[in-house]
Amino acid sequence: MKMVMINLAGMNTGIQDAHNLAWKISSVLSGIASPSIIQTYEMERRPVKLIAIYNTSLSVENFRAAMSVPAALGLDPAIANSGKTITSHVAVHRVINSSLCSILPPSLQKFALEGIFSIGRAQLSELILNENNPLGSLRLSRLKKIFDEGKSLQLQFPAEDLGFW
Repeated sequence: MKMVMINLAGMNTGIQDAHNLAWKISSVLSGIASPSIIQTYEMERRPVKLIAIYNTSLSVENFRAAMSVPAALGLDPAIANSGKTITSHVAVHRVINSSLCSILPPSLQKFALEGIFSIGRAQLSELILNENNPLGSLRLSRLKKIFDEGKSLQLQFPAEDLGFW
């Protein structure tokens, strides 16, 4: 499984660990503290690491939950997940430029490219995504189920995460 870096908890925790050890070692070398102070490191840092592990786990769960929304709407979450959206745009553009379309003037090539992408964008249009369209109704019911069951993003501290005080 590819690890998604969402909150940089590992890097921050590593920096904090280094700082914790550095001031203790400096204090011992300067004669300010007894060498036994080094033994307090594990006791002090363990809770921080457990919180970081929990937060990372929550971030991964939230990432997966976030990907369920585009899937419910009929979009390929793997493309959104991998950053291939831009890559796919470039790939389609290359096909247009390297095929028979390459003899078309740039304005018609752009028109063809926009036409291809409009098909993808149509998946989210009111024409498809409505209660009267069987496909749209199915997608909306999947989306409603995700939200009704609370399987969308879970926030550990909603007030702080959303910026409310």
